[in-house]
Amino acid sequence: MKCLVFTVPGRPQGKQRPRLGRGGRVYTPAATQRYERSVASSYLVATHGRNLAGYRGPVQIRIACLFADLRRRDLDNVIKAVLDGLNGIAYRDDCQVTHISATRGHGSPECTKVELFYPGLAEA
Repeated sequence: MKCLVFTVPGRPQGKQRPRLGRGGRVYTPAATQRYERSVASSYLVATHGRNLAGYRGPVQIRIACLFADLRRRDLDNVIKAVLDGLNGIAYRDDCQVTHISATRGHGSPECTKVELFYPGLAEA
């Protein structure tokens, strides 16, 4: 089983609800877009640009979110942002994810640690 590990620096960001703009256009808030790009960028740096968008097998993911304070936060929204940020680069689509494990904790520096497991991918 192939395992890829990377860290997204900065405060974990939950996926925000879509917004309704002028002319009835629906858009994703800028903070969510920035975080999803940061997830994608961190993955590509850690894997030296390896794109697995063509991989069609199952994927398992472990996410650990570290925050500087103990305020309450919704872990499920961070999971959504991480999964969407990896769409099209770490896997074809997040519907391939068969198992998710996520934790929220207190630590410094703030970051999101991600481990991806590919049961159907041979070791490189």
